[in-house]
Amino acid sequence: MATYPQRKPMRLSGYDYSQAGSYFVTICTKNRKCLFGDVIANVGNGSKPFRVALNEFGKIAEHVWLDLSRHNEGIVSNIHQIMPNHIHGIFTIIENGGHDIPEIIRQVKTFTSRYINDYLKRNGLEPFPTGGIWQKSYHDHIIRNDESFQKIYRYIENNPVTWERDCFNPGTLAMRNGLEPFPTKSAMRDGLGSFLIGTEEV
Repeated sequence: MATYPQRKPMRLSGYDYSQAGSYFVTICTKNRKCLFGDVIANVGNGSKPFRVALNEFGKIAEHVWLDLSRHNEGIVSNIHQIMPNHIHGIFTIIENGGHDIPEIIRQVKTFTSRYINDYLKRNGLEPFPTGGIWQKSYHDHIIRNDESFQKIYRYIENNPVTWERDCFNPGTLAMRNGLEPFPTKSAMRDGLGSFLIGTEEV
């Protein structure tokens, strides 16, 4: 009988992801395709040198993310960043017993997929197949203290600026400029140090 590699369950074993606390999450598009827009120079528009110019898909993802707190009582989105092929965000669960992080991620994936396909159909275009927008897994990190929270917050805030060497960047910008892209296993290490990133299929 043929054997196949099994996805390793890296999510923190036995942890209740519905309990009060702050969580850093990252969701990537399938095959890390840049579906949501592009990082461009931020000319004459704020203090950051780069920003993300969202396309229609990116605007849909932004709308879904901002709408989450309306459907999930007791959950706050502290910060988020829609990038060309992934979303970073911090959620804080205020009270125990509500929706957990896997349920929040499920909502993000479900509603963005539905609304993007509705948009495509309205414009006479072929919708994505089931599972065609998001990768199966996501990254999560339990934020243990205020120092970690602030570092991760700054990382998310500055993600467009560091995109050229971001591990989620397909690599074309880095190679074009002779830079060494960050290795995938060192994801999100810019100013963060090392911390465990777990994954859960949703």
